[in-house]
Amino acid sequence: MNRISTYCYNSSGLMDRHTWRFDASHFPYRFSDVHNKFTVIGCNTLAYIYADSTDTGYLSGCVSTCQNLTDLADGSCSGLGCCQTAIPKGMGYYKVGFAKGFNTSQIWNFSRCSYAVLTEAEAFNFNTTYISTTKFNDTNTGRVPVVLDWAIRNGTMSLSCEEAKVNKTGTYACLNSNSRCADSKNGPGYLCNCSEGYEGNPYLPDGYRDVDECKNSPCPSGEKSDVFSFGVILLEVLTGQEPLKLNGSETKRSLLSNFLSAMKENNLDAVLPSHLKEQESNELIRGLAELAKQCLDMCAGNRPSMKEIADELGRLRKLSLHPWVRIDAEMETQSLLSGASTATFEIEGATSGYPTQEGDNLPMNPSSSYYAR
Repeated sequence: MNRISTYCYNSSGLMDRHTWRFDASHFPYRFSDVHNKFTVIGCNTLAYIYADSTDTGYLSGCVSTCQNLTDLADGSCSGLGCCQTAIPKGMGYYKVGFAKGFNTSQIWNFSRCSYAVLTEAEAFNFNTTYISTTKFNDTNTGRVPVVLDWAIRNGTMSLSCEEAKVNKTGTYACLNSNSRCADSKNGPGYLCNCSEGYEGNPYLPDGYRDVDECKNSPCPSGEKSDVFSFGVILLEVLTGQEPLKLNGSETKRSLLSNFLSAMKENNLDAVLPSHLKEQESNELIRGLAELAKQCLDMCAGNRPSMKEIADELGRLRKLSLHPWVRIDAEMETQSLLSGASTATFEIEGATSGYPTQEGDNLPMNPSSSYYAR
């Protein structure tokens, strides 16, 4: 909780000033520039906030005015009875001041005090009674909430991730293999975060655990588990690779991880065999890859049903029989030159029951289950 600075008339009709300062610059904290606002309450009041812990120093403030209580509105803090201003990043120290010289002869009878404080913006809601009473200062014994951002810091000598990693055997905190370093967004220093797919405390040697996506899943194991297994099989067929390699670096052993990473980076060719990269069947191949990605979703509730998979495979199957290649056109041209008939093609495949029409296109992929003879 942060103390409120006050500027009030005393019993002698003079102004008493009680201002506070807050210094967190020697600790791993900085005032949040996102969640806090410097807030001033009063009539004919100018208050300022000063910070010398930033790189260039900082001075700002705002003016709050009013001539009578009817000018004010609950919830409004835009200059009438109340004003707010933002603070810069990296601020770990500040102090408050009030400007003299304002004519208060017309308002002192209903506005005896002015207030200024750095406070959490969402926790503050202006009330018109704050002008005519001491309610604002009395509610929490002169204190209001303020948000502090934490990071790994050492006073003004704080290091970035790149600098801290140089001393990995010393004070570098993100030593766990499943934690990653991120530079602080509010002043110097850095943070440790869990790598994707893990949760817990990234600052402890064993403070993380693999996320159990199925623990709170509303879908029981069964069909959606079969869908995942089908996705693995589809991925094996598409890439020609085994799901898990026993050799190689840790990051390259898992086909699933490599595939999902390639899809995220829109670089499917990274996991495709060379003969598929050269095919003109990009739409079909990417359609199969996208289906595999959906089947391999870590959350079972996001995976398609078996019926949806069958429908999609049917659509892709039609795609493979028609616009994938233009081999039939080339065969027809050759036949016309030689005088042979090209009236019909006999299509054979591993899957029966699909109607074929005269002149249907055939796939170029030699590993396809369909071929012409």
